[in-house]
Amino acid sequence: MKRFLFFAVAIFSSTSAFGASCYRCSDDRWPHHIAFTADVVYLRRVTQHDRSVAVEDGSTVLTTNDASNKFDFTPGYRGIVQIALGPKNRIEGSYLHLQAWHGTASVSADGNIDFPFDSDGYAVDFLDADRAKEKYSSTYIDAQVNYWRHSVPPKVDYFSVSAIFGARQIYLREKYLLSYFTESVPHVSNGETSDYNIYVRNRLVGGQIGVDFEMNPTDWFSWDLMGKVGCLVDMARQTSFLGDLGDSITLRDFTKQRENNCALVDLAATLTWTPISIFYVHVGYQFLYLSSVALAPPQIDKGVGSGSGDHLFSKSQIMIHGLFGGITIDF
Repeated sequence: MKRFLFFAVAIFSSTSAFGASCYRCSDDRWPHHIAFTADVVYLRRVTQHDRSVAVEDGSTVLTTNDASNKFDFTPGYRGIVQIALGPKNRIEGSYLHLQAWHGTASVSADGNIDFPFDSDGYAVDFLDADRAKEKYSSTYIDAQVNYWRHSVPPKVDYFSVSAIFGARQIYLREKYLLSYFTESVPHVSNGETSDYNIYVRNRLVGGQIGVDFEMNPTDWFSWDLMGKVGCLVDMARQTSFLGDLGDSITLRDFTKQRENNCALVDLAATLTWTPISIFYVHVGYQFLYLSSVALAPPQIDKGVGSGSGDHLFSKSQIMIHGLFGGITIDF
């Protein structure tokens, strides 16, 4: 983090003199005070946390990756408001909301599906079942407030470097539902289903710094390369429920909470077309990395002791990447 900050300050300082000879306009002609951006995003989440949740004759036939691998690119929206404090200073606020990622998977084998608990007699409905089905969903929301310091005003010189300092809050919510169904159960006409459900919430808050490199080869086209790193505190919580005999018996029902530090890396490349001076059209690619967060599948516990499942594992990593595009209007 210290090396990144030193690099950002050094680049910003060295380019201030370079950008002083503005080829399009001087600082006192910079006309824009507020800008609104509306983006459509199309992002995918990538993570690996392979947990076996169903076996047949001793071999794994269903894992959590069977559901998470179906997390495809999902749409969302982002709104940004930028307020210029001067030609070389601005603040911005942004809000990103994605539709939830969803994945489902199932396996069937008449009376031969087992959950791999350490003891076969721990949960009756999770032994010799006919079908196992998993549903996994994840929701991501991101809000930021940043201060930008430019070497020269944006869009007015061939080259500009901006230092970024800000705060960020991320909300990551997970839901994992595992159901075991047995058709032939005495005294139950329509079969019996028992569930192992896990709900996880991450609320991350912290600071970030970054650098943006802007190139303006023509009056109509420009591109940006932006990178941010941050340190966030994650207030994580997980709730687990494990039922048996059609969920009429509760084997596990508890909530665990903890706080831990997380690392953030956010990279983006943007190409912008400016048909008129107050209107911009842009497309780009974004990559986001988060470490040390809590996800639902790692909370699955195969133990059968009195404290089994009563934990919160928060050392998982996720990557989110994809495309975005939108418009910006200056006033």
